[in-house]
Amino acid sequence: MENEINKLIEALTKAKRVKTSKLSDGYHTFCELYDHRNCLFMLLCRMFKDNETIVWRTKYDSENRYMKGWFILGLEYTIPTSAEVKQISYHLPQKFWNKCSFATIIDKSKWNGHTKEDVLKNLIEILSYD
Repeated sequence: MENEINKLIEALTKAKRVKTSKLSDGYHTFCELYDHRNCLFMLLCRMFKDNETIVWRTKYDSENRYMKGWFILGLEYTIPTSAEVKQISYHLPQKFWNKCSFATIIDKSKWNGHTKEDVLKNLIEILSYD
């Protein structure tokens, strides 16, 4: 059933008959949920900035293409029990750029190839660390 609904939403979006950002789960719209996610991630980055973690932002993707209306906010950290440098990054709407003055501006994304699954795993790892 979910696949059919997703296909219908995709078709209606392409036909410009529905705005995905206005869809709701009955409590919040997608737009509201993304704004919450974006603000929580900015807060996490700001808090980590003072903890010897590299926090960066860029308007260019990993292939050095300008992303009109978007930027990438990322953080790089190392769990003390491991020497491996890990990354968490998200694309954020341009409207949040000035809220991220705590992040170093870089010319090109430092994306290390992490996936959305890696990001979730890394967030859970941070939560699990004492």
